[in-house]
Amino acid sequence: MEGSNEKKFLTGAILIGVLLSSCASTIPVKRVTTQLNLETPQVEEQPKTKKIIGIVSPSQYFKEYYEDKLKKALQTAIQEILIKKGFTLKGPYETFDDITYQDKKKIYLTLIPEINLDIKKVVEENKCNNLYCSEKGKLYFGGDVTVTLIEPLTRQVFMKKRINLSDANIVDPYTYQYQINNRNKDLITDLVSKATAPKELIDSRDKAMAEGINRFYKYAVSKLNKYLDREELLSFEKDVEQVKHLKRF
Repeated sequence: MEGSNEKKFLTGAILIGVLLSSCASTIPVKRVTTQLNLETPQVEEQPKTKKIIGIVSPSQYFKEYYEDKLKKALQTAIQEILIKKGFTLKGPYETFDDITYQDKKKIYLTLIPEINLDIKKVVEENKCNNLYCSEKGKLYFGGDVTVTLIEPLTRQVFMKKRINLSDANIVDPYTYQYQINNRNKDLITDLVSKATAPKELIDSRDKAMAEGINRFYKYAVSKLNKYLDREELLSFEKDVEQVKHLKRF
């Protein structure tokens, strides 16, 4: 009898060990991603002018992983738009103060962009069981770009436009599932949770962010192309020449 009881005890201990081991295993996470697409859309090419536009690198008021890529992409887009509209470019300068006096004399106007990207996360659902949590929500993309045109010698502002980008209504849903370590759960509850758990957890936050950034960028470029109007930029010519003349004398 003692041998039989000992075998039962060992069998039970092994079984419990196996069950506990299976319950403690980690559920793999599937991270859903997509590529950034920050290529400048086609812009209509217009006749060349003799005017030089100085470009200052954009400043921005957001801190995200995509900040640097979006900043560089919008800077490139602004340059390509102005080139297509017939202007020669000088720069980009890191700041306005980096423009030398000799460059200021040659430059028609200096363009200074400011980028404000506003990303809001709204959690619509957050459910947890004894094994993992599932958060579902939406990312809302908005913001604006302010474009300022300055005569570099006198710093006189000839144009300042705030281009609203929130009216694009860019919204991307996301799912974020993550495993939790609940030390208070009993063995039966643990087994049930494990049996009903998905084969993998989903994290689509990067995908939602990248897709939103892609759409935000395309919308921003289309608006910049519209508001950086060639005729309007050239309409300041007489006034620019006048203030430059006054500065020299």
